[in-house]
Order: sequence, then structure tokens, then C-alpha cells
Amino acid sequence: MKTLEDIRQDKDLQSQIRWDMKPRERYRRTGAETLEEMDRIQKEMQARVGHYFYIDVRYQQAALYLYENYPDGSGKFVAEITEIPEQMLREAVEEAGAGLEKDGRYPINDPIKTWLKSRLAE
Repeated sequence: MKTLEDIRQDKDLQSQIRWDMKPRERYRRTGAETLEEMDRIQKEMQARVGHYFYIDVRYQQAALYLYENYPDGSGKFVAEITEIPEQMLREAVEEAGAGLEKDGRYPINDPIKTWLKSRLAE
């Protein structure tokens, strides 16, 4: 997995980061979707291709990840950002309407975007 320093040095990767993208629930296909539903799902997956940062909360611990979405809806973890202050992660999760007691995937907020962009520009 990459580090913040790896991302800082990789300008091509930086250019692929979608700062506007937020985590979503995975698509749960039933196999009984209509053609229209399948077309809509496919278009939504295509629109979500790229890299984005999000906060993952598990067992009352928050972590910041860079994730890559693929056109087929799958993806992979690219980096874990360990340098970020924990307080910033807690505040972003609270801003999203949750707390560390609720496992889930949460969007980054503006202070985290600013923090990341400043670290990547160093």
C-alpha cells in the first residue's frame, strides 16, 4: 500500500484524485434487475471511476484511505494516510452525522481536503 509520501511524489496519481467523490454503499445485485435498472447501475459505476479519499471507521478507530474505483464497480485500497491527526478524522465523522461507535465509510470534509492538498504540495 502506498504512503502519503508516495502519493506526493506521484503527480500522475495526484491528477486522478476525485476530490468531489464520496463513499457509497456497494451495489447489491439480486439478479432480478430490469434492463433499465442494469443500465442505470452501469452508468453510476462508470461515473464513479477514479481515486478518492474516505474515512473508514471500524471498532471505534478511524483511518483515512485512498481508494480506486474500477469501471466494473470493484476497486482496491491504494494508500492509508497515517499522518493525519485523529481529531480531524473524528470531527469529519461527526460532521457526517455519525460517531466512532458506528462502523462505516464516511466522506472527508473541507479541513481534511485542505490538509491533504497542503501535504501533497510540499
